[in-house]
Amino acid sequence: MKTKITLSIVFLIFYSALLGQTTIPGGDVYGNWTVMGSPYLIEGDISVPADCTLIIDPGVNVEFQGAFKFNILGLINCQGTESDSILFSAATSAGHRGLGIGTDTNVMDSIIFTYCRFQQGRCSGEWPTNCGGGIGVLFFDRLRVEHCLFIDNDAMVDAQAGGGAIAMNQSDGIFRHNTFIDNKSRYGGAIIVYYHSDPLIANNYFYDNHGSLEGGAIIYNRSGGGVCSNNEFIANTAVSGGGAISFYDNSSPQISHNLFSENSTSSRGGAVYMKVSCNPLFLNNTFVNNNANLSGGAIADFDQSCPRLVNNIFWGNNALIGSQYFISDSMCQPGFFNNDMEFGKAGVEGFHNLCDWKGNIVEYPEFEDTTAGIFHLSWISPCLDAGVDSIIDPDGTISDQGAYYFDQTGIGVDNLEERNINLTIYPNPANNRIQITTDGDQVIEEVLIYNQVGQLMYRQSWKGSSLDVSDLATGIYILEARTEDGVVKEKFVKR
Repeated sequence: MKTKITLSIVFLIFYSALLGQTTIPGGDVYGNWTVMGSPYLIEGDISVPADCTLIIDPGVNVEFQGAFKFNILGLINCQGTESDSILFSAATSAGHRGLGIGTDTNVMDSIIFTYCRFQQGRCSGEWPTNCGGGIGVLFFDRLRVEHCLFIDNDAMVDAQAGGGAIAMNQSDGIFRHNTFIDNKSRYGGAIIVYYHSDPLIANNYFYDNHGSLEGGAIIYNRSGGGVCSNNEFIANTAVSGGGAISFYDNSSPQISHNLFSENSTSSRGGAVYMKVSCNPLFLNNTFVNNNANLSGGAIADFDQSCPRLVNNIFWGNNALIGSQYFISDSMCQPGFFNNDMEFGKAGVEGFHNLCDWKGNIVEYPEFEDTTAGIFHLSWISPCLDAGVDSIIDPDGTISDQGAYYFDQTGIGVDNLEERNINLTIYPNPANNRIQITTDGDQVIEEVLIYNQVGQLMYRQSWKGSSLDVSDLATGIYILEARTEDGVVKEKFVKR
């Protein structure tokens, strides 16, 4: 009987392929799905068995005909291309129940999704199937998702549902260069990082995702960790807290080089909300124009959470209490180091007198173009080289503040004229004295130093000795050396 059923399924698939589509009944799937057989119409719950592999080629459309689940116990390889992606969708607005990478996955190879589109995933049922509208991952550490689009997925049916697009439980993975738009969940509109999961979430774009409770884009829950870096969180929303990200119960990832803009919540933490002993590191992020109706325009800090905040920019955020940052109780003791904080310590309300406060500034960041939503620093920004001096930017200068460092190679007036003389300033960055040399037999006659806005700070005939710059304030300067053959300019940094 089993042989007859198998032959019937093979004939049905072959006949459907002749019509330009392939019907897939419920059961095991493996082998190769090609564009010739696309779309693949899924008419029941399907599984890749533990000892099998399914390869889905670029251009294939996998269309669920009902609320069916795709369980992956073996290997699946879905590598689309930029011009020919792989689509997982549903025939009706009721959606499908997503892809589940489950507890029986014992394979040692990686599961890879690149250039795929996941839409209309509507996960349901009891834990853990109520999490991860697009992809749910349980006890698996070799998942890679890159250059994929997650749009209109949700995990909403259960009170504890999380991860509208992706859910991870005791799992790691790499999630890079993806786009998350209009995904929804109770917890973590786009992603939930749960129970000792430590993923890399990098270079992604999160826009208009929604948490009906906490975490408009991401929630880290029960010791969720890993690294979240170089992402953009724009216009995400949550009702109870954390318009972009929420941290709960000992979750302490590294949050670095991210932009948080226009995120909002009806309650606490316009961009970020943390509670119950969470101690993340916030390094070089930009928080701008986020809003909380109650407390913490950018960040709300509750229940013994003690994060470290280094080299961040907080500007234009708004809340009823704590326009930039709110500290709820005496057990919350964050540390603020070399941040640019609008209103200074007055922008931090609650138990702010107990926090560490060192090296912070209160100066408008001088963004490149706020009307166009470009929050890179301009070359006159006071945030240049204002970070912790033990951290060095890729251009070799002291770390800048905010998500985007300013490449100071060829800065300012260096770009205004063609150079035909090589000028060396040493040491650079400088402390009290600098040496100046040129190539060949060029003789320096006069030295001038300008600040970033072109003001002349120093002028002297050159005697061939070192130059005392101890009176200059910390910052970036342009040194102009005049020789018998012309003028050459070079920038240097004063510590």
